[in-house]
Amino acid sequence: MNNGILVLAVTNNYLFTAANVILGIDKYCEGVFKDILIFVEDVNKLDLREKAAIRKLTDKSRILLRNADSILKYINLKNCKIDYFVEKYSIMPFVKLMIPMLFSDDQLTGCSDYGYAMWLDSDICINGPFEELFEMDGLKCCMGSYAKPLLNHPNWFPQICDSDIKPNGGMLLYHRDFYDKSVKNIKEYFNTLNEEIELLIKDGALGIEELAITLICKIYNIQLNIVSQEYNFFPRSSRCAFPKIIHSLGKKQKFWNNGLVNIAFPEWTRNNNQWLSLLVDCGVKVSELSKYDHCEVGNDTLGKLIRQDVWSNFWNNIAHYIKFSHTSLYCPTRILDDHFRYYFKSLTNKDAYFEIVSDRVEFNVALVVKKSLERYKDIEFELNNISKTFLMNFEVNNEELVISVRGLNKQNLGKSLQIFVERTVHTIEKKITTATT
Repeated sequence: MNNGILVLAVTNNYLFTAANVILGIDKYCEGVFKDILIFVEDVNKLDLREKAAIRKLTDKSRILLRNADSILKYINLKNCKIDYFVEKYSIMPFVKLMIPMLFSDDQLTGCSDYGYAMWLDSDICINGPFEELFEMDGLKCCMGSYAKPLLNHPNWFPQICDSDIKPNGGMLLYHRDFYDKSVKNIKEYFNTLNEEIELLIKDGALGIEELAITLICKIYNIQLNIVSQEYNFFPRSSRCAFPKIIHSLGKKQKFWNNGLVNIAFPEWTRNNNQWLSLLVDCGVKVSELSKYDHCEVGNDTLGKLIRQDVWSNFWNNIAHYIKFSHTSLYCPTRILDDHFRYYFKSLTNKDAYFEIVSDRVEFNVALVVKKSLERYKDIEFELNNISKTFLMNFEVNNEELVISVRGLNKQNLGKSLQIFVERTVHTIEKKITTATT
């Protein structure tokens, strides 16, 4: 199976994230990739000790460092209208569009006979083996969203139908037949790609590089093979018991800057510690390590998150009770000291929410409703009746009402949470729906 290439692209200051991905690959998918190609802003400006440590991450694959310009020069990104995308993300996501070049040209790696090429965003943590992905042909990705609603001028893109999917670009797996059977001519591919990117920029669409993939697939009649979310799992919204590739999507929801994400998926921290150890082996003094450790989640933050085992257990084994049953709710990936909340998607002002509160060894589950919520009186009446029927706590103050169940332990929290939500959520949903019709 060792005839593939993994492609990563990071700005120079995020080399530590690429290192983390490679350590995960080395642990769970040994021998899957012949080469690992990392694109950076400027290889010559990388810290020499970081460069040395990167090459010591694995002895199973050849690690290659290249300037991003060496591959991005083939597409026209000299457009002021693309600045908003680059400012929000970086220029690096466009590298994923150039991966077919690796099947036709050996100037970047000295090889072009790869059987498959995988792109991974660098804000990813490998959490399990995924060799089964390589058994399928075509272009594999996880579901992003429907493409057409993202276009401001859909009539400019007649190839896009209502049912067409925009992939989530965090994980893409190109098999060789993507090039051999469909693209065939790389120069023609570049010309087509540039035309579509220019039109997408003019349209002002978000997710330009992902929409470009959808367009390329339509133009070349390539089937997008949608795979399970376990291969591109979002802590905030995905539904999967045992994710294999975890994607910390969101500016303040990264493994290195978000306390909950960090403790819920300790694999990333283990890899980061291994990376720091390699840096020491390559000449970084222990007194200098703070400059190389970009993890912002320190002891002070972790202290506010109660005990790691409690919240990790909650996240992995309990949170899915709500997610699977109630698509009207969402949970921000963060804990407010000892609180964890689920909000209603239809309420932008967050006037009602479910709350799980940790009180050391016990948990309290509550539904909080602000008096500012439309049709509050009707909701109060119904929830009061529910509290009496099911022997729940019911409290009202000047600003809100709280209906709750208290004194739950870790063993019964999951089921109790599910039952509590089932008995109360429809009261809010029904009143919201009635108020907006």
